[in-house]
Amino acid sequence: MTMGIVRTTEWTVKLPLEQTDARLRAGLEKIGDKIEGPVGRITATTKGNAFKNRGKGKLTAECTPAGEHTEVVVTVDALGTGHEWVFEQLTEALGADSIDDRGLTEAVSKLGRSAKFFGREAIQNVRTELRRDERVVALVQGTIDDRASSVAVLTTKRLFFYKKGVMSSSFEEFPLKAISSMTLKKAMTGEAIEITASNAKAKITTIMHGYGEAFVRAYRALNTAPSAGVSASAAAPVEAAQPDVLTQLEQLGKLHAAGVITPDEFAAKKAELLARL
Repeated sequence: MTMGIVRTTEWTVKLPLEQTDARLRAGLEKIGDKIEGPVGRITATTKGNAFKNRGKGKLTAECTPAGEHTEVVVTVDALGTGHEWVFEQLTEALGADSIDDRGLTEAVSKLGRSAKFFGREAIQNVRTELRRDERVVALVQGTIDDRASSVAVLTTKRLFFYKKGVMSSSFEEFPLKAISSMTLKKAMTGEAIEITASNAKAKITTIMHGYGEAFVRAYRALNTAPSAGVSASAAAPVEAAQPDVLTQLEQLGKLHAAGVITPDEFAAKKAELLARL
């Protein structure tokens, strides 16, 4: 039985299971009580704060070993808008450096100083929205519905818009395959990006000059990336496959130039493609 709004986040923690579990329980001692369950399966209640629109809630944390790391799924069931606060407190308890941020830090490092300042509150919560099967490709800060603390995030799986208000926040996502168009507009006040997906539209404005264009360029490079893997049964003769390989090499170069893939990933994939010639 739910108490209110259910929110879930997923983390890859670069610590063994026992250490991850211990840090989560230490963090929960500061923000909740009734902490129970065996190692790797934690249940607890979280404190409420009426003045901050944060209701008392129920929390579960499922921890699964993954080699030297631990996959963590935290679910908070509570009224109000305090879910992000709970996630932030647990992130602090785990240690930001111990959590795989899925490329978020690198994307944020490319923003200008003012963009980092105005988008700081929204950026803090982006980590909780990321899934274990995706990585951040690009991020821009701008204004959504008159809220300057807003960001648009492009990942390898989807594009989402996050708007942070004083007492509320909103989240809207679009799978990459659902996006039918992305337009960039430039004005004296900055750049704007508008997308159309499945008959829905979303827009972020007042992006610093150049950053919106880089975001759109990253999307286009990702959208034209070669599909991963070719089955042996579908492989064509070498002579017939060469033009396709050359096209993939060109697209691979665009991904590397846009910062979508790392130099090591670029070199490995390039070698693989060249071997087909």
